[in-house]
Amino acid sequence: MFGSDVLDIGIGMSLLFLMMSLIATAVREAIEGVMKSRSKDLEKGLREMLDDGKEGNFDGLVGQIYKHALINSLYRGTLEKAKKGDLPSYIPSQSFVSALLDIVEEQACGRWHRAGRCRPAAERHPNESDDRGFKVVRRQPAAANKKHRGWGNRGCAGRHQCCQE
Repeated sequence: MFGSDVLDIGIGMSLLFLMMSLIATAVREAIEGVMKSRSKDLEKGLREMLDDGKEGNFDGLVGQIYKHALINSLYRGTLEKAKKGDLPSYIPSQSFVSALLDIVEEQACGRWHRAGRCRPAAERHPNESDDRGFKVVRRQPAAANKKHRGWGNRGCAGRHQCCQE
């Protein structure tokens, strides 16, 4: 084709390798579609990272993460139905972080509210620190705080049900 046998053989071998790798990838993805090993590995990884009990038990933090609206939208039906192998095989990092922060913040808000320390950030002095020594930052308007997406304070700032009273 190009007048050189070496070049023709090189191009032919490259295309053969490309075709074989595509076939191998398609076979692997078909096997994955049946076995659902990625979703099981993701669940195991989350349990190990969050130190959350044995596999299949969704009562702890991993269950709360899977039930969160950002993660729940990644699989069909309820968590009870999805436990049988339909859990997501991938969770986008921003969705995972947002869900985890929501859960942790809600738990902290409940403890702070019961202790009488949960109050809107607008009532705090701008240089005030909370009980752990973290500087409390007032929430900026949404347009000015696009970079942090509203996570500018330590505490709930009255966003959760326990602080709406």
